[in-house]
Amino acid sequence: MFEVIGVRTPNQGGHTVNLYFHYRYNDGIADDQIPDYTKLRRQALDYLDTADVSRNPYWEVLNHHLCIQLKNNFPLQGISCVMQVVGVENSGPHDEPGYRSSIETIGDIEPLVIAGPAGR
Repeated sequence: MFEVIGVRTPNQGGHTVNLYFHYRYNDGIADDQIPDYTKLRRQALDYLDTADVSRNPYWEVLNHHLCIQLKNNFPLQGISCVMQVVGVENSGPHDEPGYRSSIETIGDIEPLVIAGPAGR
């Protein structure tokens, strides 16, 4: 499992997200085939940098596609991805002061459960 905290994104008027990834390698994977987690991290950040948010404006859709991409590009039998969106207080349609999360789980693995930030 690893996390990426405080990622700035232009989605929905500009938000900060926290990402959490829990995964299980394919059964019988050789030691030299285990990917460095930083490659998964880089691919997740690249995805968020290049996602067309005009076509996929919902966090759930972004998280779904991100999780599928990671599952398909690495030797994983299961992955659970959490995208936690930090609340912001803006005037207009993007006034969403509370934290919210999307959880996507694919394959043979228990869903990852991340509690919301304490005191929020």
